[in-house]
Amino acid sequence: RAEEEARAAEEAKRAEEEAKDQASYYYSGWVNTSILNIRDGADGNIIGSARKGAWLEGNASGDWLEIDYNGGKGYVSLAYISDTEVEGEPVVEQAPVVDEVPVVDQVVEEAPSYQASGMDVVNIASQFQGYPYVWGASSPSVGFDCSGLTSYAYGQLGISIPHHSASQYASGYAVNYNNLMPGDLVFFSYGGAGIDHVGIVTSSDGTFIHASTPATGVRYDNVYNGSFANHYVGARRIF
Repeated sequence: RAEEEARAAEEAKRAEEEAKDQASYYYSGWVNTSILNIRDGADGNIIGSARKGAWLEGNASGDWLEIDYNGGKGYVSLAYISDTEVEGEPVVEQAPVVDEVPVVDQVVEEAPSYQASGMDVVNIASQFQGYPYVWGASSPSVGFDCSGLTSYAYGQLGISIPHHSASQYASGYAVNYNNLMPGDLVFFSYGGAGIDHVGIVTSSDGTFIHASTPATGVRYDNVYNGSFANHYVGARRIF
Protein backbone atom coordinates (compact mmCIF):
# COMPACT_ATOMS: atom_id res chain seq x y z
CA ARG A 1 0.00 0.00 0.00
CA ALA A 2 2.82 2.38 0.86
CA GLU A 3 4.34 1.63 -2.52
CA GLU A 4 1.04 2.43 -4.27
CA GLU A 5 0.72 5.73 -2.36
CA ALA A 6 4.26 6.73 -3.31
CA ARG A 7 3.56 5.89 -6.96
CA ALA A 8 0.32 7.91 -6.88
CA ALA A 9 2.10 10.91 -5.34
CA GLU A 10 4.81 10.73 -8.00
CA GLU A 11 2.22 10.58 -10.79
CA ALA A 12 0.34 13.54 -9.29
CA LYS A 13 3.55 15.57 -9.16
CA ARG A 14 4.37 14.67 -12.76
CA ALA A 15 0.86 15.67 -13.86
CA GLU A 16 1.20 18.98 -12.02
CA GLU A 17 4.52 19.72 -13.74
CA GLU A 18 3.10 18.81 -17.13
CA ALA A 19 0.12 21.10 -16.56
CA LYS A 20 2.48 23.89 -15.58
CA ASP A 21 4.57 23.36 -18.71
CA GLN A 22 1.48 23.39 -20.88
CA ALA A 23 0.34 26.64 -19.30
CA SER A 24 3.61 28.40 -20.22
CA TYR A 25 4.36 29.80 -23.66
CA TYR A 26 7.17 31.57 -25.48
CA TYR A 27 6.95 35.36 -25.37
CA SER A 28 9.20 38.28 -26.33
CA GLY A 29 8.85 42.05 -26.14
CA TRP A 30 10.35 45.37 -25.12
CA VAL A 31 10.58 46.93 -21.65
CA ASN A 32 8.18 49.90 -21.56
CA THR A 33 9.15 51.44 -18.21
CA SER A 34 12.28 53.38 -17.22
CA ILE A 35 13.70 50.53 -15.18
CA LEU A 36 12.22 47.05 -14.73
CA ASN A 37 13.23 44.94 -11.75
CA ILE A 38 14.52 41.42 -12.42
CA ARG A 39 13.70 39.00 -9.57
CA ASP A 40 14.87 35.55 -8.53
CA GLY A 41 11.31 34.23 -8.71
CA ALA A 42 7.73 35.40 -9.20
CA ASP A 43 7.32 38.15 -6.57
CA GLY A 44 10.85 37.21 -5.35
CA ASN A 45 13.90 39.26 -4.40
CA ILE A 46 15.37 41.82 -6.81
CA ILE A 47 18.61 40.61 -8.43
CA GLY A 48 19.00 43.18 -11.21
CA SER A 49 17.19 45.44 -13.64
CA ALA A 50 16.52 46.05 -17.34
CA ARG A 51 16.30 49.47 -18.97
CA LYS A 52 13.51 50.91 -21.09
CA GLY A 53 13.67 49.61 -24.67
CA ALA A 54 15.51 46.39 -23.74
CA TRP A 55 14.27 43.32 -25.64
CA LEU A 56 13.51 40.29 -23.46
CA GLU A 57 12.39 36.77 -24.33
CA GLY A 58 11.54 33.59 -22.49
CA ASN A 59 8.70 31.44 -21.17
CA ALA A 60 5.64 33.35 -19.99
CA SER A 61 3.29 31.97 -17.38
CA GLY A 62 0.59 33.89 -15.56
CA ASP A 63 1.83 37.44 -14.88
CA TRP A 64 5.56 36.65 -15.22
CA LEU A 65 8.17 36.13 -17.92
CA GLU A 66 11.07 33.77 -17.13
CA ILE A 67 14.30 34.94 -18.80
CA ASP A 68 17.95 33.88 -18.83
CA TYR A 69 19.91 36.22 -16.55
CA ASN A 70 23.63 35.99 -15.73
CA GLY A 71 23.67 32.25 -16.43
CA GLY A 72 20.57 31.61 -14.32
CA LYS A 73 16.87 32.38 -14.32
CA GLY A 74 15.30 35.76 -13.78
CA TYR A 75 11.67 36.85 -13.66
CA VAL A 76 10.06 40.11 -14.83
CA SER A 77 6.48 41.31 -14.74
CA LEU A 78 4.63 40.95 -18.06
CA ALA A 79 2.75 44.16 -17.23
CA TYR A 80 5.84 46.14 -18.26
CA ILE A 81 6.60 44.26 -21.50
CA SER A 82 5.22 45.64 -24.79
CA ASP A 83 4.55 43.73 -28.01
CA THR A 84 5.66 46.73 -30.08
CA GLU A 85 9.21 48.10 -30.07
CA VAL A 86 9.89 50.76 -27.41
CA GLU A 87 12.57 53.41 -27.86
CA GLY A 88 15.21 53.21 -25.18
CA GLU A 89 16.19 56.15 -22.99
CA PRO A 90 19.57 57.79 -23.69
CA VAL A 91 22.48 56.00 -22.01
CA VAL A 92 24.60 58.27 -19.85
CA GLU A 93 28.21 58.38 -21.06
CA GLN A 94 30.34 57.54 -18.04
CA ALA A 95 33.47 59.43 -17.16
CA PRO A 96 36.76 57.55 -16.58
CA VAL A 97 36.97 55.66 -13.29
CA VAL A 98 38.95 57.38 -10.53
CA ASP A 99 40.37 54.91 -8.05
CA GLU A 100 41.44 57.41 -5.41
CA VAL A 101 39.00 58.38 -2.67
CA PRO A 102 38.42 62.13 -3.01
CA VAL A 103 38.78 64.26 0.09
CA VAL A 104 36.06 66.90 -0.09
CA ASP A 105 34.98 69.19 2.73
CA GLN A 106 32.06 70.83 0.97
CA VAL A 107 29.53 69.79 -1.64
CA VAL A 108 30.42 70.98 -5.13
CA GLU A 109 27.67 70.74 -7.70
CA GLU A 110 28.76 70.97 -11.32
CA ALA A 111 26.04 71.60 -13.87
CA PRO A 112 25.90 68.65 -16.28
CA SER A 113 25.70 69.25 -20.02
CA TYR A 114 22.29 67.55 -20.12
CA GLN A 115 19.27 67.45 -17.83
CA ALA A 116 20.16 64.52 -15.61
CA SER A 117 17.58 62.88 -13.36
CA GLY A 118 17.36 60.62 -10.35
CA MET A 119 16.64 57.68 -12.65
CA ASP A 120 19.99 58.27 -14.36
CA VAL A 121 21.66 57.76 -10.98
CA VAL A 122 19.63 54.57 -10.44
CA ASN A 123 20.64 53.20 -13.85
CA ILE A 124 24.31 53.74 -13.03
CA ALA A 125 24.20 52.31 -9.49
CA SER A 126 22.09 49.29 -10.55
CA GLN A 127 24.92 48.07 -12.80
CA PHE A 128 26.93 47.19 -9.71
CA GLN A 129 24.45 44.90 -7.95
CA GLY A 130 26.53 41.98 -6.61
CA TYR A 131 29.85 43.89 -6.58
CA PRO A 132 31.98 43.47 -3.43
CA TYR A 133 31.93 45.78 -0.42
CA VAL A 134 35.41 47.25 0.07
CA TRP A 135 35.91 49.87 2.75
CA GLY A 136 37.09 53.22 1.35
CA ALA A 137 36.58 52.11 -2.28
CA SER A 138 34.59 53.87 -5.00
CA SER A 139 35.66 52.04 -8.17
CA PRO A 140 34.05 49.24 -10.21
CA SER A 141 37.51 47.70 -10.61
CA VAL A 142 37.86 47.33 -6.82
CA GLY A 143 34.43 47.57 -5.18
CA PHE A 144 32.52 50.09 -3.11
CA ASP A 145 31.70 51.09 0.40
CA CYS A 146 28.31 52.73 1.00
CA SER A 147 29.28 56.36 0.35
CA GLY A 148 31.72 55.23 -2.36
CA LEU A 149 28.82 53.81 -4.40
CA THR A 150 26.67 56.94 -4.00
CA SER A 151 29.52 59.37 -4.74
CA TYR A 152 30.58 57.31 -7.78
CA ALA A 153 27.06 57.15 -9.25
CA TYR A 154 26.52 60.89 -8.91
CA GLY A 155 30.05 61.58 -10.08
CA GLN A 156 29.27 59.93 -13.43
CA LEU A 157 26.65 62.64 -13.95
CA GLY A 158 29.12 65.46 -13.22
CA ILE A 159 27.89 66.02 -9.66
CA SER A 160 30.49 65.76 -6.91
CA ILE A 161 29.38 64.77 -3.42
CA PRO A 162 31.72 63.83 -0.55
CA HIS A 163 32.89 60.25 -0.11
CA HIS A 164 31.55 60.33 3.44
CA SER A 165 27.99 59.45 4.44
CA ALA A 166 27.66 62.08 7.19
CA SER A 167 28.87 64.80 4.80
CA GLN A 168 26.47 63.60 2.10
CA TYR A 169 23.64 64.17 4.58
CA ALA A 170 24.29 67.91 4.10
CA SER A 171 23.90 67.62 0.31
CA GLY A 172 20.79 68.64 -1.64
CA TYR A 173 17.60 69.13 0.35
CA ALA A 174 15.49 67.06 2.74
CA VAL A 175 12.52 65.00 1.48
CA ASN A 176 9.70 63.31 3.37
CA TYR A 177 9.98 59.66 4.36
CA ASN A 178 6.71 58.91 2.55
CA ASN A 179 7.65 60.80 -0.63
CA LEU A 180 10.83 59.03 -1.73
CA MET A 181 11.74 59.06 -5.43
CA PRO A 182 14.43 57.28 -7.52
CA GLY A 183 17.83 58.91 -6.97
CA ASP A 184 17.13 60.11 -3.41
CA LEU A 185 19.84 59.34 -0.86
CA VAL A 186 18.60 57.56 2.28
CA PHE A 187 20.59 57.59 5.53
CA PHE A 188 20.75 55.33 8.58
CA SER A 189 22.30 55.42 12.04
CA TYR A 190 23.19 52.34 14.05
CA GLY A 191 24.38 54.01 17.22
CA GLY A 192 24.63 57.50 18.68
CA ALA A 193 23.60 60.58 16.74
CA GLY A 194 25.90 60.13 13.74
CA ILE A 195 25.18 58.92 10.21
CA ASP A 196 26.56 55.41 9.61
CA HIS A 197 25.16 54.31 6.25
CA VAL A 198 23.73 55.62 2.95
CA GLY A 199 22.01 54.16 -0.13
CA ILE A 200 20.22 55.25 -3.32
CA VAL A 201 16.45 54.87 -3.70
CA THR A 202 15.57 52.94 -6.88
CA SER A 203 11.77 52.94 -6.62
CA SER A 204 9.06 54.96 -4.89
CA ASP A 205 8.07 51.77 -3.03
CA GLY A 206 11.16 52.27 -0.83
CA THR A 207 13.53 49.86 -2.60
CA PHE A 208 17.12 51.10 -2.49
CA ILE A 209 20.54 49.87 -3.59
CA HIS A 210 23.56 50.11 -1.31
CA ALA A 211 26.97 48.67 -0.58
CA SER A 212 25.75 46.73 2.43
CA THR A 213 28.44 44.68 4.20
CA PRO A 214 31.58 42.70 3.27
CA ALA A 215 29.41 39.57 3.44
CA THR A 216 26.62 40.77 1.13
CA GLY A 217 28.22 43.43 -1.11
CA VAL A 218 26.10 45.73 -3.26
CA ARG A 219 22.46 44.68 -2.95
CA TYR A 220 18.84 45.85 -2.85
CA ASP A 221 16.79 46.30 0.31
CA ASN A 222 13.75 48.36 1.36
CA VAL A 223 13.78 51.35 3.72
CA TYR A 224 10.34 50.46 5.06
CA ASN A 225 11.33 46.95 6.18
CA GLY A 226 13.01 45.52 9.26
CA SER A 227 16.10 47.16 10.73
CA PHE A 228 16.24 49.73 7.94
CA ALA A 229 12.93 51.22 9.09
CA ASN A 230 14.15 51.18 12.71
CA HIS A 231 17.47 52.91 11.94
CA TYR A 232 16.30 55.31 9.24
CA VAL A 233 17.43 58.93 9.80
CA GLY A 234 16.36 60.88 6.71
CA ALA A 235 16.58 61.38 2.96
CA ARG A 236 18.13 64.01 0.72
CA ARG A 237 17.30 64.86 -2.90
CA ILE A 238 20.25 66.13 -4.96
CA PHE A 239 18.38 67.28 -8.09
